[in-house]
Amino acid sequence: MESGDAKDLLKSLTQNLPMNPELMQLLNQTFRIDRGNGTQKKRPKPRNKSVKEPFKPQRYPSYLKLKTKNDGLKPVAQIPLGGERAIHFETDVEDHYFDRVKDPGDMRIALLGFSSNDGEGGDKPSRIEQIDDAFNVIRSSPHEGTIKVNFSPTKKVDVGDAVQIKATLNGAGQNFDEIFWVKVSGPEAPQPPSKKPKPSQEPDFGLPPYTLAYENQQDEKDTITWEKLGESSGVEMDYDTVMHPMVGGDQLERVYINMDSAVLKNFKSKTRNPNADQLELANRKYIFSVYLHTLFLYTITKNRNYKLSREEDNGGSEVDIGDYLKDLFGSHYAAFLLNFGTDGFMQLLDD
Repeated sequence: MESGDAKDLLKSLTQNLPMNPELMQLLNQTFRIDRGNGTQKKRPKPRNKSVKEPFKPQRYPSYLKLKTKNDGLKPVAQIPLGGERAIHFETDVEDHYFDRVKDPGDMRIALLGFSSNDGEGGDKPSRIEQIDDAFNVIRSSPHEGTIKVNFSPTKKVDVGDAVQIKATLNGAGQNFDEIFWVKVSGPEAPQPPSKKPKPSQEPDFGLPPYTLAYENQQDEKDTITWEKLGESSGVEMDYDTVMHPMVGGDQLERVYINMDSAVLKNFKSKTRNPNADQLELANRKYIFSVYLHTLFLYTITKNRNYKLSREEDNGGSEVDIGDYLKDLFGSHYAAFLLNFGTDGFMQLLDD
């Protein structure tokens, strides 16, 4: 199952889901939704501003360039412990370069050097031998000439460590490299909400992204293993886990979907000798069901101001919304969505 680029899915969801005005208002209160339906007020066009040339995608890239100033010596980004940073690259290749069926491309992220913060300097193979030892790396597909790569530090690096990275984009018989340094910084302090939103470098569709998690390392891009997820975020995942919502403050930041859950394996086992198309369909149904129901359950729970608690011998305790959703999906809810769902209801009505 190719994880692909979640961006196209999220954009399609915001534009094509049939939502009544009340539900749309709930979503807008929680996420920044752009449905592209022409109902938003048009902003006045700025005067005396040069017109941006339209992007002309090529079948194969002819260059790769960091969008950040890079002298090869100073770090191009400070990546906080417990957080993540996106580094953007400019190219001229078409959006589906990594995902197309014929002659797909690839972008590799490799470790070139490591400088410890203890003053000794030099490489430390015993601690950092490859890029996965230092960072969890999630790469997105190109979008109108921009490739975004997210870096989040692992527990093996410390504040002050510097890592030299090589990004390689393959072309038609030629590779394009960018070599740069990043530095690990301390955890970020919470920032007060700004009055004016900062402009982003690429479209923000508002919905939180999802990441597919597996027990073992996969050849697929933009995935993470249970072990890496535990090291980077302290999230425990096993066969009984269906998904984990990463909640920061009052925001649903990301949904980790477990592709090796017992629920999905049991669902697939009900089809005798499934072919590749059937397995692909099962994976997609699982991903869409878990992601969409997580999104709407979180949105409605937050905007209706529900307070969650669990009855126990000590009189009850408050439950975090993320733990509640994780437990809900692990308690037969995901199995119900896969095995019954809307199709099951319609079949009962027809009988």
